[in-house]
Amino acid sequence: MAQASHMAHVLPDARYPRTEDRIAAANYRWRMLGENVAFGQANAAKVVDSWMHSPGHRTNILNATFTEMGAGYAVDRSGRPYYVQVFGRPLS
Repeated sequence: MAQASHMAHVLPDARYPRTEDRIAAANYRWRMLGENVAFGQANAAKVVDSWMHSPGHRTNILNATFTEMGAGYAVDRSGRPYYVQVFGRPLS
């Protein structure tokens, strides 16, 4: 997303356009997954605060069915920060 300077769950022109494609590229075999994305906030605390005030993002964070979580941070060419949380439940 930072390379494309565009935040979206689906990036049609990207090498890995969908969340599922990015997860597969990391060789993560999942039963269930979710993704929270954000950009432009001053810091991670502000991002989490905004996610917790958004029903869909909050649902991902509090969903006890997810058993694993990864987080990422990157900056685009303009210096804007991008944040991501990926939630998963692996295949057993």
